Amino acid sequence: MFSGIVEEIGKIISSNDSGQGRRLKISAGKITEDLKLGDSISCSGVCLTVTAFTSDSFSVDISHETLRRSKLGKLKNGDRLNLERALKFSDRLGGHLVSGHVDCLAQVAAIKKEGFSSVIEFSCPRALEPYFIEKGSVSIDGISLTVAYLKPGNAETFVFAIAAIPHTQNFLSETM
Repeated sequence: MFSGIVEEIGKIISSNDSGQGRRLKISAGKITEDLKLGDSISCSGVCLTVTAFTSDSFSVDISHETLRRSKLGKLKNGDRLNLERALKFSDRLGGHLVSGHVDCLAQVAAIKKEGFSSVIEFSCPRALEPYFIEKGSVSIDGISLTVAYLKPGNAETFVFAIAAIPHTQNFLSETM
């Protein structure tokens, strides 16, 4: 489980595909300080298992299912990822409980400035609509957010919105 509070932004240093899936090597600093083989890391919202690590990087293996359902299937060397270590039960919970299990790739439908914040609307498959409620939580790119409102989309989609303060916008713009 994760909180959805990004600890650092890592960068893909290598990406190797095989018929079995994809192996990523990701640069990181803070995340590797107390890392152990088999630890769970949220990589832009996807819970992945550490298969190897050094003092400044770690590697993960990604299944075909995860590549299909998440943005990880579209990333390449040099792309950035929001990183968070798994929660310890003794930690403060600053965000929401986030499982790291990805349901879909939402599409940005609109961005509206509201003072120093931005309201970002996302289009999502209609089959997921029953799982959304206003003021409920959602994780976008591993960032814990609150659903501001819902509105109809079309026959296949619905729209949900989040309000992002400048600090959150920095993490969204770095990795989206």
